[in-house]
Amino acid sequence: MNRPDAITRAQMPPSSRKNPLTPVIIGVIITIIVFALLIFFTVIIPMTAEQGAEKRSDKLDARVDEVVNQAKENVNNTGKVFIKEPSVPMSPGLLAIEEKFER
Repeated sequence: MNRPDAITRAQMPPSSRKNPLTPVIIGVIITIIVFALLIFFTVIIPMTAEQGAEKRSDKLDARVDEVVNQAKENVNNTGKVFIKEPSVPMSPGLLAIEEKFER
């Protein structure tokens, strides 16, 4: 029983007659690419993100320790917090404005 719309191998274009396993090869290549992307997004990227978070956490812990130590240095014997004097002297105009708020 021949279908009128079916073509025989002889009627196929030469490019498709060369290798009948072309769809299988393309399927295998696509499967490998999908599997590689799956591994990339489920293993490699989360590991990299976790290592980056640990580095940031270590930096944050160091900065918090530094600020806590600075705060401990700024507390005098009575327990009152004082601010260290700025290294640059303030202008007389700003000092005059600040005196109004210190009273």
